[in-house]
Amino acid sequence: MTVLEMTAKGYAMRTVGKSSETGFTLLELSMVVGLLGVVAVTLMGALLSTVKVDGAMREREEAMWAVRSHLEQVVAWPDFGSLVTQWDGFIFAIGSLEGSQGPGTLPGRVEVDDSDSDLVRVTVRADWVGTYDENSFELSTLVSDSNATIVVE
Repeated sequence: MTVLEMTAKGYAMRTVGKSSETGFTLLELSMVVGLLGVVAVTLMGALLSTVKVDGAMREREEAMWAVRSHLEQVVAWPDFGSLVTQWDGFIFAIGSLEGSQGPGTLPGRVEVDDSDSDLVRVTVRADWVGTYDENSFELSTLVSDSNATIVVE
């Protein structure tokens, strides 16, 4: 914008506002750097959260595989009569997972309930301290003596 000014020698024209020089002011640059900082911090938070969730999912998958594997071993046990003595109270390790009962404890446990003489409940459970919190995974099934006759009423 051009302004007409009165000077000692008469009138003069002067430009006010935009100068003929181009570029950004210090204030504009500070705002851009601040905005980029906020965006960078937000993206880093999202990335770290994704890495944590990925770790927790890997732990859960490892525990599920170990529990399934031990349940299959118990179900395939050839001597039904020794199932309880051989497997009840059996504890096992699951990779690098630490048991939820404290440092150095094993997270996997097998429980065999033989309250029925012909039908046995087998429960395999994993309790571990994971990336976020204490976690658990459990599978249970019924096993029968192949020589027993089970009558359902």
